[in-house]
Amino acid sequence: MTTYFISDLHLDPTRPELYGLLDDFLQGPGKDAQEIYILGDLFEVWLGDDIGLGEHQRAIEALAKVSQSGTALYFMAGNRDFLVGEAFAKAIGCQLLPDPTVITLGGQRSLLMHGDSLCTRDYGHTFFRAVTRSHLFSRFYLSLSQDKRRSLGYGLRRFTKKRLAHKSYEITDTVHKTLCKKLAKYNAAFLIHGHTHRPSISVFNVKGELRQTFVLSDWHEQGNFLRFDNDEFELHNFS
Repeated sequence: MTTYFISDLHLDPTRPELYGLLDDFLQGPGKDAQEIYILGDLFEVWLGDDIGLGEHQRAIEALAKVSQSGTALYFMAGNRDFLVGEAFAKAIGCQLLPDPTVITLGGQRSLLMHGDSLCTRDYGHTFFRAVTRSHLFSRFYLSLSQDKRRSLGYGLRRFTKKRLAHKSYEITDTVHKTLCKKLAKYNAAFLIHGHTHRPSISVFNVKGELRQTFVLSDWHEQGNFLRFDNDEFELHNFS
């Protein structure tokens, strides 16, 4: 089973080159994929399925072709596209996953997350996540007109970008203690996540046992993916 993991493409209609990178991945390195897991922030902003399916039609069509060819697609929401819904899933032919999700890779329990909930020193984002992931917030926001959702959504994105620029590395990175707790809680040999845009492969000692974490990068300048095949992981960049 050849499995790929990607995250943090931040697809944006103002940056058409990012859609080109996705096409390059799907038609190139990822062409042999039997499974592709998208671990959040596929889109820079997702304002609801009724808006997003039109704004990101190129990506929707490309991913739909992949699922129609027989590749299994899985999608886990990130902090930018947490409003992705069933219409999106149906359009590309994917299965929506909760965060976190446990799968089996090479006979080992593997924990998949977007990664923002691991940044527990970022109290502002932790509060924001708790509010926006509530059913009440989603129902209220999606009940607004498209124009109001665009105004609020893009305004909030500008605000969070400004705040992020003033946050330190330590605040926006994952917390070692939190990582170890998650690995222990789910009894996982591997943890795969994105969000921080700091690609790495690390080994942790959790209660006397070695566990590995794989951090995916963003696609700001080049593409990035994690490949699992023949019981081996490979983290790659491409352009």
